[in-house]
Amino acid sequence: TPAAEETPAGPPPAWTIRPGGKLSFAVGNGAEGLRGSFSDWSGSITLDPEHPDNAPDIRISVKLASASMGDATQDGMLQDTEFFNTAANPTATFRSTSVRRTGTNRYTASGTLSLKGASRPQTVNFTLSGSGLRRKVEGSGSIARSAFGIGTGDSAAGLDSSVALSFGFEATG
Repeated sequence: TPAAEETPAGPPPAWTIRPGGKLSFAVGNGAEGLRGSFSDWSGSITLDPEHPDNAPDIRISVKLASASMGDATQDGMLQDTEFFNTAANPTATFRSTSVRRTGTNRYTASGTLSLKGASRPQTVNFTLSGSGLRRKVEGSGSIARSAFGIGTGDSAAGLDSSVALSFGFEATG
């Protein structure tokens, strides 16, 4: 029957994020922008690209101490209490609660971002390409700094209120 053909069969495929991807951030600072990246992060994706509403589970874990902007002074500031406070909050996590298709190979994942002791709703947009057991994922999101108490001191006075996040990686099943 037609209805049976639309119903996904079995559990959705699962992939592990392969090392070597990028997880970058950027924030405006007056006329200049500040850019950085995280070097230590990992995750997994359980998602049926054809039926993204069938029990999706996307999990990302980021070691905040791996943040770098390429400048020793700025890198040290990121670890301090005004920003990530990595001594008390070493890890940030994202876990999806739902995924919906927004176009061909395009998706939006809604979930919870836990960062610096706060857990807030977060949405990320991504594309999924490739086939079978090897996929390429690229995407972005925007994080409100104040929702997580990031950049609370004088050194952050000129920073934009949101941080742009971008990522790209390969995942294998």
